[in-house]
Amino acid sequence: MTAQISRRSLLAGGAAAAGVAAAGLCGVPFATRAAANVDESSPVVYKTATGKDLLLHRWEPEGSGARPSIVFFHGGGWRIGNWTQFEWLAQYFASRGMRAFSVEYRTEGPVPASEDAVDALNHVITHADELGVDPHRLVAAGASAGGHLAAATAFLTLPNTQAGVRPAALALLNPVTDTTGRFPAGYGRQLFDDAAHARSYSPVHHITSGGPPTLILHGTGDEVVHVDNSAQFIAAMREVGNEAELVTFDGQPHGFTNVRPLIHNPYGFEGARQLDRFLCELGFLDGHQDVRPEPGQLLSNGDFTRGLHGWSTGTGTSVRIASGTARIDQDDAAGGLSCDVTDALRARGRGAYLMGARVSDASAPVELALVVTDSAKGDTRSFPLGPVPGASSDGRIAGTREITWEGRLESARLVAKALDGGTFDLEDVTLEFLPATVMRYSMADAASGTLTDGSGFGHDVSATALTTVADGVEGVAASFDGEGSWARLKQLGRAAIPGIGIHLWLRPDAPTGQQQVILDGGDGDAPWLSLDPVGRLGTALGDAPLSDTSPLPTGEWTQVHLTLDQHEVRLSIADRVVSTSGRSTLQPGIVTLGRPVDLSQGRSGFRGDIDEVEVDDFPAPAPLVTSGITVRAAVGDLLLPGGRATAAIRALNGLDDAIRDIELSLTPPSGWASEAVPDLPRLIEAGSTAESSWSLAVPETAEPGVHTGALTLAYATGGQTARHTLQIAFTVPEVAASLPAAFTNVATSDEAGTVIGAFTDRGHSYSREALAEAGLAPGASVTGAGLTFTWPDTRLGEPDNVALGGEYVRLSGHAHALAFLGASAYSTYTASGEVFYTDGGSAPFDLTLPNWRAMNSPAGSELVASTPSTMRRGEPEEALGNIFATAIPLDPDRQLLAVRLPANERMHVFAMAAGSP
Repeated sequence: MTAQISRRSLLAGGAAAAGVAAAGLCGVPFATRAAANVDESSPVVYKTATGKDLLLHRWEPEGSGARPSIVFFHGGGWRIGNWTQFEWLAQYFASRGMRAFSVEYRTEGPVPASEDAVDALNHVITHADELGVDPHRLVAAGASAGGHLAAATAFLTLPNTQAGVRPAALALLNPVTDTTGRFPAGYGRQLFDDAAHARSYSPVHHITSGGPPTLILHGTGDEVVHVDNSAQFIAAMREVGNEAELVTFDGQPHGFTNVRPLIHNPYGFEGARQLDRFLCELGFLDGHQDVRPEPGQLLSNGDFTRGLHGWSTGTGTSVRIASGTARIDQDDAAGGLSCDVTDALRARGRGAYLMGARVSDASAPVELALVVTDSAKGDTRSFPLGPVPGASSDGRIAGTREITWEGRLESARLVAKALDGGTFDLEDVTLEFLPATVMRYSMADAASGTLTDGSGFGHDVSATALTTVADGVEGVAASFDGEGSWARLKQLGRAAIPGIGIHLWLRPDAPTGQQQVILDGGDGDAPWLSLDPVGRLGTALGDAPLSDTSPLPTGEWTQVHLTLDQHEVRLSIADRVVSTSGRSTLQPGIVTLGRPVDLSQGRSGFRGDIDEVEVDDFPAPAPLVTSGITVRAAVGDLLLPGGRATAAIRALNGLDDAIRDIELSLTPPSGWASEAVPDLPRLIEAGSTAESSWSLAVPETAEPGVHTGALTLAYATGGQTARHTLQIAFTVPEVAASLPAAFTNVATSDEAGTVIGAFTDRGHSYSREALAEAGLAPGASVTGAGLTFTWPDTRLGEPDNVALGGEYVRLSGHAHALAFLGASAYSTYTASGEVFYTDGGSAPFDLTLPNWRAMNSPAGSELVASTPSTMRRGEPEEALGNIFATAIPLDPDRQLLAVRLPANERMHVFAMAAGSP
């Protein structure tokens, strides 16, 4: 981690300001500014279809002549979306010297969309001279369904495909490459007439040798198009000798690469950098990328020109260097080549790292991994970047991983090895640290109506009614009046934000008797930073609200840090940690400085001065200021009234000296009683961890919601005493008295069309009349899985089932089994739930509910009723509608308390029964 020392810290002797300053910030205008200077040129009509002109929207670089060009196809399942999805990226690549196009196409399904995509590329290439396009440096690019269209122009042969008209490269973002199935085995099968029709439009099934070099960017958390689809496409490309590369992004969802000027999307910017890098390697671009500040490069062993400097070999492994490439020969899977990167990771901290290497001539699958050992657990964790399943390992391995550890990092190694032993060549090994300072405002220009971002990303933001005042050091700060003065900062992320660091200086006026919001975001329900009516600083993020014990000094500057990572929310003031909490997640939305997002909630803005605001993306680095002592509490499962709560307590001494005379004081939530208190030792050595637990009885009368307790650790070290307070949130869920009380969905319709049910999200439902003929009239008894159920006794239009969403339902008595009556929409699904007993214990289970259209009962389930017809949007249809029973075992010697249902809304449960089959 590169520390940024603030102006105030240098001149006033304050604590070092924090941050992750990306290496290599340079004077070029970064993309949010550079791209903004490129305007769209007049669009071109490339065809007319169904009475409408379809346009090529275009962005022109400076200068003339034939240029490398990129043609973008937007996503949207071939049915929604428009060309503006790629407006920003088109502007960016035009600012880099390419001609950029974004295609309008018919959103009437994959067949007309594919025809239009081919016609668009035909037009660009056949009109290359007048458009200024170099057809030998033409990239087809697209996201999701647009990725399918880009790939279609390269590999499908449609009636309008012209001989020799193909793109020179493909850039695909979470693309649809297989149209013969549904998630996870493809996407879009239902939009084609039959299997053969779907296969004829499936790019992965039409790959041939001589295909264009291809880059795919895909998130491993994609729940629309599974990342394995891209892996299979890469495997098929390499199988016939085509150059293809897959860069995976750890945990990122579908569409993570979408970039918008008003949203800071860290992985989106990194995806754009990877696309820029790919085009540079092809020779389509040159010069320095300016889509984001360069990540911190921790390892760059370009071509092993220095031999194996810093590298070591595992047992049974030999390495030789030839022409700048390492040739690795392993006897078995335990060997490999590794590089010690401990110091590099210690300097940077936890966060997102990008690993990469080029592998060739591999006799077995090759894996690249970061392997870390921490002092807290003493265990070793591997963060692998595996080979593409089924593909030759020859090619580039690349991807991001969120690297975490607890306590002090003992060691870290970057390891390359053949998984089954064997030989391979290795070169271009890189390791980069991605987190960066994404916003930095000195506030010196606050009165101008614009706050200029000095981070390198160029996120200038608007300011309203701000004035500037002397900061008492060597400049000015922004003054806020608590009413009309505020600034709207960049939106952070497009999905839940995994981590962030926020750092700023405050000089508050006297308390106003109202809550003053300093920083707010998301939906505005939980202010990120605020002062309470008496002037104490706090945050509503985390499992429980956090607050300092004393007011901030008025009229004086205080530096404040708010960090959130995968483990905790930490609020720090000056050089001390004032409070920590179990982690939360920031939700995307407007971020406001100096006032609440929502002015209608009775909160006022901040009165006082603010200076040097800095925001860091990705999980925040190591805490900027810390006592060296970390106390964490992990509350097991959500807690049930009448049950027991246990918080696992861990105290980690990160100091260089032992801590002594340890004392704990506990404050249970109001009305709760401690049953067993933590028993920590009186001394914890440097670098060591002590663990214990705190057990409490949850009252029967406990209301659903968050109940807050506190734990204070007092200790002595180095001749001084200190205290560390941790607020612990115990979350009590809402528990339904019975399954019908938890019903959320109407899955049945009458054949007269009076009520349209929604067993599926496409308007399919069971027929009430057909169910009654099959023995499932309202209130009827039915037997399945050895137990007797009662079919929901509901009136037409009333909820009659639970679309499973993790609901809690009360149970009682003793039983050998718990059985469920239901089915799944679209496919057979399995999801996990949990049974709770009154003794405080619980047992997880997996519930499988078959597809309601299934012809046969899968193992472990029993067909209870079958109807020959169902309903679709109020109309009968000839299709099976089945109901199944499945049971899970219970411990009959323990008394039941409740069940937590699985969470998969495509799984529907109509009834439950507990007993002895």
